[in-house]
Amino acid sequence: MKGDYELPIDSKIFLSASNLIPRKNIRLIIDTFIKYFSNDSRFTLIIAGDGQEKSGLELEGKKYSNIIFLGNIINMVEVYQISDYFISASFADVASPKLSEPRPIGETMTPVLPSDLYSIFYFPIFHV
Repeated sequence: MKGDYELPIDSKIFLSASNLIPRKNIRLIIDTFIKYFSNDSRFTLIIAGDGQEKSGLELEGKKYSNIIFLGNIINMVEVYQISDYFISASFADVASPKLSEPRPIGETMTPVLPSDLYSIFYFPIFHV
């Protein structure tokens, strides 16, 4: 399946899927990923979604071969299945269903890595 998205087969995939708007804080995800994994082919950041910050985020991400923007995806099941981690750095959405979406899909479970910008008490999240 990773081949369908032209992703390195052996790469660990970090996924962020949301509206690309300020309160979703995608810039923090990109900046943090760059800090630790810039141009390291063992790690890939996938960003799925669209919104007012898309063009600026894409401009920043184009500098790195391991940051990929997918745009809007209608059926996220396959994207969750190829992802090793789901990342959220949103300033809001404390009880967001988005955090439970990547949970069991078929026989796989995508670990969720929420930021500590807010507390999450309602979802049984797999901690790595």
